[in-house]
Amino acid sequence: MTDSLITRIKHGETATLEFKSSLRYNIRANRMDKDIENSVLKTIVAFCNTKGGELLIGVSDDKSISGN
Repeated sequence: MTDSLITRIKHGETATLEFKSSLRYNIRANRMDKDIENSVLKTIVAFCNTKGGELLIGVSDDKSISGN
């Protein structure tokens, strides 16, 4: 069974798959943003406290791949 990254992105976010367009950078405001960073950290902690998961940085909620 092939479970490619593109296929997982196309199926969208789940309880164990989260998309974040950036790790620390607010694309809309065009600046570094501690709120973005905290959101990513909260996701990591949530995965650590549950059954785990995958966090894809550079993928937006609309499934577009930005690579930021």
